[in-house]
Amino acid sequence: MEGKQAHSHGKDLASLRIDLQSRDPFRLAGNSGARFVEEDSAFFISFWNEQLIVSFPDFTVLHADTAEHVDEGVETVLIHYMHTADGVEKGDNWVSLADLPDGSFYRHAYQGYSGNYLASIVQNDQGSLEKACRTLGGKVESYGDLSFSFHVLPRIDLLLVYHRGDDEFDSSAQVLFSSSASHFLPTDLYAYLGRQLVLTVLDARK
Repeated sequence: MEGKQAHSHGKDLASLRIDLQSRDPFRLAGNSGARFVEEDSAFFISFWNEQLIVSFPDFTVLHADTAEHVDEGVETVLIHYMHTADGVEKGDNWVSLADLPDGSFYRHAYQGYSGNYLASIVQNDQGSLEKACRTLGGKVESYGDLSFSFHVLPRIDLLLVYHRGDDEFDSSAQVLFSSSASHFLPTDLYAYLGRQLVLTVLDARK
């Protein structure tokens, strides 16, 4: 899954790369769940079930199967992830964007272009949504009328929760995050990933 744009209000990628170059690559691998292969001078890491290569020490991000550069959005996520990951294990609970640092700043806009947007398209067609989530390798969860979790990075999962509408309420949806999310990415990049998931799920319905 690749997105068109990803921006973070943290340090720029050049500064992050300079800082990463001073760190021990084996410690970086342990903190992020990546695999560092010294003879290849590279990290190997799965992103949305695709194998990516992050070169060392320049931290260029490539598709493993084609050796082509990933797009800017994916690169931004991967470099921030490698820089931020601190070795905490993935949390077992789920939180909303508002629960993450400064998440209230993005909350309303995020819900508009993620859960609300998905619900407006899917409406009560739960069957097509379930089929799309299964096609994308989602794991069935037990929330709402339908929910699937998706493995994004070694320490990051996203949860899509859907509620059918009725005579009184329209259908609704939310994209939630692992409770340990703040240990791995800045909050605005989770908003990007949530939007990315929604667009990919909707595309898989076609």
